[in-house]
Amino acid sequence: MKEDRGVDPSLYDVDYGVTSVAITTTADVIVCTTGANYHGFKLITNTAVCTVKVYDNASTTSGNLLDVALVGVTAGTNTFTWIPTKAKNGIVVNVSGTLATGIVFFGPKG
Repeated sequence: MKEDRGVDPSLYDVDYGVTSVAITTTADVIVCTTGANYHGFKLITNTAVCTVKVYDNASTTSGNLLDVALVGVTAGTNTFTWIPTKAKNGIVVNVSGTLATGIVFFGPKG
């Protein structure tokens, strides 16, 4: 008989990959072109406010937003979002601002 402790271990058995998103100017980055499990991002700013928008799309910045954040102007400011979400079509990230570096956490489908 299985002991019930109120926590299902399979909920924490999540695989993910990491893709590098290096940003020096306003840019759109195609993270993946098929469905995926989006887990969040981390962004470090250097000199300017940066806006990050993450879309459920295979090729462009339109469609459903998966995540959005405004990262402050202070050098070294960073944010990390951990919101496991199904991206049905793919993942595209748009970063506006300058001299920021970040990564996106996701698990590709298949």
